[in-house]
Amino acid sequence: DFELDIISADGEIRHVLGNARPLCDEQGKPYGSISAFMDITERKKAEEGLKKAHESLEEKVKARTSELEKAYNSLKESEKGLAEAQKMAHIGNWEWDIANDKAYWSEEMYRVFGRSPQELAPPYNEFLSYVHPDDRDYFDNAIKKAINGKAYSIDLRIILSNGEESTIHMQSEVVFDETNIPIRVKGTIQDIN
Repeated sequence: DFELDIISADGEIRHVLGNARPLCDEQGKPYGSISAFMDITERKKAEEGLKKAHESLEEKVKARTSELEKAYNSLKESEKGLAEAQKMAHIGNWEWDIANDKAYWSEEMYRVFGRSPQELAPPYNEFLSYVHPDDRDYFDNAIKKAINGKAYSIDLRIILSNGEESTIHMQSEVVFDETNIPIRVKGTIQDIN
């Protein structure tokens, strides 16, 4: 079996696959051969097209990977800058998934509340335990109004994990789904002590 290129009379190059077997007499001496050739030009063109497409795809993947790495590094730098700015201003941001009662806190939120960033952000009832007992109804009413579409901006006292009292300013807004059901509350707090 072998492949070769044949140039036709009109100058066109054709790729062929050849196969040859010897013809032997009764004593085993070769006296000729039998050969068959198959035109594989279209297959070769398809293989070359696939090879070029694969190379092009690899280049696009490399370029896209490089772009994603740059975007990721830029995002990490932005996050670092935001964390530094929040630390300087004593402002933290948070988000609360209402249906799943799960919260996300920025690093500064943990610092303001005196919690370890390795802990999960507290669910609503646990967060409520940080609110000063005299301010809990006030805060709870603000949350209920927010869930009904009214953003709030309030000052309230909190009890830190070490038992100290602090005052924060809290702002929030509610995110609604396409059927106008509240799904998330997000906001900021600032330590104003």
